[in-house]
Amino acid sequence: MDKTNFSSKGDNLLAQAEKKLKGGFWKNLTTSKSDRMDEAKDLYQQAANCYKLAQKWEEAVACYIRCVECEQEEGDTAQYYLEAAHCMKKINTNKFLEYSEKAIHAYCMGSRISSAASLAKECAEKLDEDHDYEEAIKYYEKVAELYLTDEQPTNANQALVKVGDLIVLTRDYSQLVKAIKNYEKVAQKYLNTPLIKTNAKDLFFKAALCYFANDDLVGAKRAIQNYRIDDPNFDGSREEELLCDIITAVESQDQPLFTKKVSQFTKMTPFDKVKNQLMVKIKEIYLPEANSIGGVINSLNKLDFTGGESNQAKSKKQDKEEVEFKPKSGLDFT
Repeated sequence: MDKTNFSSKGDNLLAQAEKKLKGGFWKNLTTSKSDRMDEAKDLYQQAANCYKLAQKWEEAVACYIRCVECEQEEGDTAQYYLEAAHCMKKINTNKFLEYSEKAIHAYCMGSRISSAASLAKECAEKLDEDHDYEEAIKYYEKVAELYLTDEQPTNANQALVKVGDLIVLTRDYSQLVKAIKNYEKVAQKYLNTPLIKTNAKDLFFKAALCYFANDDLVGAKRAIQNYRIDDPNFDGSREEELLCDIITAVESQDQPLFTKKVSQFTKMTPFDKVKNQLMVKIKEIYLPEANSIGGVINSLNKLDFTGGESNQAKSKKQDKEEVEFKPKSGLDFT
């Protein structure tokens, strides 16, 4: 493909568009400004396509912005901002987000909420891909709001789960309560939908791990009891058994038991990045002197099994919050 040829065609079309928009004395008398803007807009689009084929992205963006200036209706500008955003996606993330935001606004003004949500999701995924988790969280929250507005609860739920996952991956443990609420909220909605109710178990499992990682052993015990009542698939599951084993290991400060039970679980069901990070944090808080789990948790995450409170300090803290945990009984806390 001759990029030079496409670039030259783009230059010619751009010049024609500028001339068409400016007009001459006779042209201005015989045609309306609106008609001239529509004709120029078509030429700008053709020029932009040529520049894209020549991989001259900034020139293509400039043409799409000129299309925006020629557009009569604000809601119709979204397509040009979207094209500009996609031109910038691989070379300038900030510009991609800037034009995407303008497209999202235009979609909303044109009552195209679903399109706005889809583009916001694309922004979130791009930031997630770039490991900019904090900004990705903001976009996923926007995605959830837009999908709820458009009455697409399934997509909204997926976005809320992503918010919870990214909170964990940012290691901003002060926000774990938000992650717990998101997981529990979506899990409860899954329970009310027969086709996906089995998915609730995994979300309850992650929520319980978040309680542990938030240094809330009492809250974890209460949550597990509630999850058993709410979800029959959770009660007696491997996930529930592992959580009970973690409680036993923590309360008895039994490091080998912790290692053994986690190892047995992951041989059948390996942890994803989120569960892996939560398990690392749990270990740091409750079993800081334990040896490395050694392959049980994915080493690619560069685990750091150091730090945490001393066993004596932890013991004193737990004495104050002691709750009798009954693995298969009701909510009886003494």
